[in-house]
Amino acid sequence: MDPGGLELISFGGQGQIYKWEHQGKHYVIKAVLNDESVFRRLNQMRESIERLAKGLGQRIPEGILKRAFPVGRGWVDNPEELGFDKSDQMTVIVYNWIDGEPLDSYLYSQLCSEPPLSSVRVKLAKQVLELLAFLEKAGIANYDMFPDNFVVDPLGQVYIIDMEGAGLFDPNTRTWVWTPVALGKNFPGYCKPPEFDAVDEDLKVFSYRWIGASLVFHILFGVSPFAFMQRIDLKALLELYDYADKGAIAWPPYGAEKAQYVNPRLDPAKFRTLIRSSCGVGSRGVCPLEMLAFLTFISGFDKPAHRPSFEFARLILSEVLAL
Repeated sequence: MDPGGLELISFGGQGQIYKWEHQGKHYVIKAVLNDESVFRRLNQMRESIERLAKGLGQRIPEGILKRAFPVGRGWVDNPEELGFDKSDQMTVIVYNWIDGEPLDSYLYSQLCSEPPLSSVRVKLAKQVLELLAFLEKAGIANYDMFPDNFVVDPLGQVYIIDMEGAGLFDPNTRTWVWTPVALGKNFPGYCKPPEFDAVDEDLKVFSYRWIGASLVFHILFGVSPFAFMQRIDLKALLELYDYADKGAIAWPPYGAEKAQYVNPRLDPAKFRTLIRSSCGVGSRGVCPLEMLAFLTFISGFDKPAHRPSFEFARLILSEVLAL
């Protein structure tokens, strides 16, 4: 592979990311410090997904299959040509290329005029939840579910594009086969789960559900106390301070204890009314208290074990929003 034929896209958390054209097709190339465990982790996750699909008699969702796992691998003979030290041992991971737009920019460029809970937003959120539910059933816990780790193609299909840091969890033994790389770390721009301040590592098992719910919530409403990860601007900060002044969130934005909980399992009609009534209220069409309540899906979400699975969250949204 000629380094001159690589187009640098970005600097990832573990290395550099390039676009590569080969025999008329485009691929994503990740050059990372040599670590065989990355491939073992991804292979075991792929095997878990394949077993699940076979057991369910279903196909693996295209949004997972096409981009989440490598299609090739290699190594870097001359790392200095890519800006690394000559002594660095570099591994190359090859993925399929997806023509599309990162979800973070898509939410603002394509959906900025869409009102909260519009049919377009609901359809997009449904896709994301279906992907997350499938991964969770396979025992995969992804703590890196930020909008820039998803791509939306021109037809509106959503793809997960970064799984190297995900964990593989055994629900029978309640132990990690592969511990998530991001487990226990802070997430810039997204409200961190309250248990991240605790000492007990086991409390963090269901933290990925908080992060996934935050993502779905962001898609459905188009605004979030956590959106400043991609919007470090005056308008975003003023919104956050406005929410804090109203007592809806704290600064830094926790605020979960101030949400008015409604349990959709016990009172779906009241929950539906709450969500519908939240539209048209507030500076951007949504009342922060109702937004935080919606994020929870069930009461008591501050307790990790009480957070619903992504499959249950999908069913709840199907009931409330008539998907």
